[in-house]
Amino acid sequence: MNIFSYILLVVGILMVLLGLIVWKKQKLSLISGYNSRNVKEEDIKDYTEAMGKGYVMLGVTMLIMVVFELINVSQYGIIIWILGFCISLTKITRTQKKYGTGIWN
Repeated sequence: MNIFSYILLVVGILMVLLGLIVWKKQKLSLISGYNSRNVKEEDIKDYTEAMGKGYVMLGVTMLIMVVFELINVSQYGIIIWILGFCISLTKITRTQKKYGTGIWN
C-alpha cells in the first residue's frame, strides 16, 4: 500500500464520519457556516440528512477505492470513485440549490 492509499483511507474515514455527524446529529454548522441562516428551521432535518448522505457516499467510494487498490485492481476502484464522486456532487449540488444555500442560489 502506497502513501496515496493511506491518504485516501484517512480522507474516506473522515468524510464518512463528517457525513454521519451531519446526518444523524444535524450539525448544520459543520457544512454551511454563515449560510446556515438561509436554511429554514423546518428544513434543517431534511437538509442535513441529504448533505450527510452525500458526504457518506463520497467517503464510502474512497474506501472502496482503497480496497480495490489493496487487491491490485485499482482501475476498477478509480471507476467506482469517479461514479460515486459524480453522484455525490450531484446530490450535494441539488440539495444546496433546493434549500437556497451556498453559491448555487
